[in-house]
Amino acid sequence: MQLTEAERQDLAAGWIRLGAVLGALRRRKWLILIPFLVLNGIAVAALFLLPPRYTATATLVIGAPARAAGESGGEAGPADPSMIQTQVNLLRSPSLAARVIAALGLEDDPEFAPPESRRVQLRRLMASLPVLEGLARWVPLPSPPPESLTPEHLTVPAFLERLTVSRHGESRVVSVSFRSRDREKAAHVANAVVTQHLDDRLAAHIQLLDATQHWVRERAEELQRQLRRAEADVTAYMAEHGLARIGPTAPDSREPPSLRREVAAARAERAVQDARLAQLRSLQARGDSPAALPEVGGSVIIQNLQAQASLIRAREAQAVTTFGANHPSLRELRAEREALDRRIAAETNNIVRTIVEDAARARAREREMELQIGESVERDMIAERATVRLEELTRVVDTKSTQYRALLVRLEDLEERRELARPLAEVISPATVPRDRDFPRPAILLGGSLLGSLVLGLGLAAFREQQDSRLRAGHQVEQALGLRNLALVPRVSSCGRGGLHRYAFEHPQSAYAEAIRELALALDRFSAVAPARVLLVASALPGEGKTTLAISLAAMMGRRGRRAVVVDLDLRRPSVARQLGLSPSGDLVDYIEGRKSLHEVVQTVGDQKGFDAIAAHRQADMPGELLDSPRLQMLIGMLRQYYDTVILDAPPSLGITDAATIARFADGALFIARWGSTSGVAARLGVAVLASAGVPVLGCALTQVDLKRHARYGYQDVGEYYGSYRRYFRQ
Repeated sequence: MQLTEAERQDLAAGWIRLGAVLGALRRRKWLILIPFLVLNGIAVAALFLLPPRYTATATLVIGAPARAAGESGGEAGPADPSMIQTQVNLLRSPSLAARVIAALGLEDDPEFAPPESRRVQLRRLMASLPVLEGLARWVPLPSPPPESLTPEHLTVPAFLERLTVSRHGESRVVSVSFRSRDREKAAHVANAVVTQHLDDRLAAHIQLLDATQHWVRERAEELQRQLRRAEADVTAYMAEHGLARIGPTAPDSREPPSLRREVAAARAERAVQDARLAQLRSLQARGDSPAALPEVGGSVIIQNLQAQASLIRAREAQAVTTFGANHPSLRELRAEREALDRRIAAETNNIVRTIVEDAARARAREREMELQIGESVERDMIAERATVRLEELTRVVDTKSTQYRALLVRLEDLEERRELARPLAEVISPATVPRDRDFPRPAILLGGSLLGSLVLGLGLAAFREQQDSRLRAGHQVEQALGLRNLALVPRVSSCGRGGLHRYAFEHPQSAYAEAIRELALALDRFSAVAPARVLLVASALPGEGKTTLAISLAAMMGRRGRRAVVVDLDLRRPSVARQLGLSPSGDLVDYIEGRKSLHEVVQTVGDQKGFDAIAAHRQADMPGELLDSPRLQMLIGMLRQYYDTVILDAPPSLGITDAATIARFADGALFIARWGSTSGVAARLGVAVLASAGVPVLGCALTQVDLKRHARYGYQDVGEYYGSYRRYFRQ
């Protein structure tokens, strides 16, 4: 079958994802293997060391007792959920447990002995160790149990720990289970708990019926005496007032509807007037003018007067402009304006008085209506008082009679229920001796430990893989930094005394030399597009291998016939001279400070032609000022003329500003990240520092790559295939 191009791409993407998953599992194999071995080892040990436990279960159904003799066979009626929960709680009560323990003689059973407290165990452990023996007496012992507790009460907590009472869903079925090391004891105790509970409930039910029957009989006798007195009171009241006995009637409303409506209207009017008056009082309390009242602002008279006053003010302003401030005509205009202001004030005062008077009239009207309705109610009450009293006496007689008859019926019902008393529950199936132990179960324990350890290990591996942002592959560099990964520089375990640059020179067919050549070719391609004679080699953090790579890259360019020079600009921790073994005669700091010339600080590295170095042999006191010196800029300019490639070994770009200062001298930057050590966040911040300084970042190189681990992890890049070229590389 022929596959389309899209199907082939999807298939390839699926294999890539599977390879990435397998690589992640190989990277985190110990995170998966250690929990697997530990948890399964614990499970196997627990299977052999833990004592077996057996559980026996008795089942009973909870129901309500019969309420009348006519019920078929005295069969129990429906039970509500609260009653069922009450029975469940009683089955787990300490008092029931104490009675069962006493009945079965379990007070001295070692299985139910109260456990020692942790302080006793700690003191005993410390006393057994010679070093801590003297400190054991300072551990306080727990207080002894009260003398009032009987032996069966001391064993109750351990007994209840082994007892389980549960309800089956929403049904009335309840299971009573007991757990013990002895299978026969488990069944015997479970049946004893159920039997004791049924006996206790039956005795309590009969006792409750007897107490209720006694109370009902006394209450019926008392109601009979009260009924006779109430009937005598009704007869005497009717004879005194000449009334006939009537039944209870619903009283009419004592308030005429029209009067109630008038009272409501008066109250509403009073509320409106009080609101107006409150607004006026608020303005007066603040010292504001009553002109802010809506009644004043809405007055047509005041609006007309204010309009006239506005016209006079306009005429007055025009006269002042035309004739001057002392013209005689102004006195007439001012007099007219003042007269209008007095009329406005008078009209405002009239409105204020009207508000006050309206509020007083509304309150008086409300009081008058309330007095009228009160008088009406009082007249109606006097007229109905005699009838109401007779109705009250009649209702008392009827109530007492009804209660008396109800008590007689209830007394008969209690007598019948006493004869038909039975337990509130019935045993469906008694507990039998269990055949299999319920703890520990090998299948569940081993299966759970196997599944749990795998889930835990895979979860830890996935979490660690998700949190690990360290760069290990080219595609990770591209995703995290947006840069092309130019080379994977392998780690060399032993390079001799000459350093890695000499190792690459002496082993030109090694994987390290091949990676340096690949990096040099990549930089040549960049130079063909945009010349980059001055190359800045930088990293985000110390220890990334940038100095070693810069020296090796310069040596490789010199070997290819290009004149190259390495300038050590890491004045805080210079290392070029140490790695190349240069003499301290020429120092970059001396040149920047004007004590030496250029030819005095340029040193040739051994017998490698075309490869020079300008090193710093000591730490500078003020590296920032030196790197910003015009002499350093002049030095870089002269090196541009003498060399094909100038490689600047810069300090780490994070934490210090030296790299950003040096970046202005470079045509491009090569960013260095250590394989499996540099995080994507740190690398991204380091690249951002270089980009903000204005230097183009040409790409990234991963250093100190562990080729074996890289190939095993399946990063889907060229490093995965280095193992296939072992015969092509010579160490």
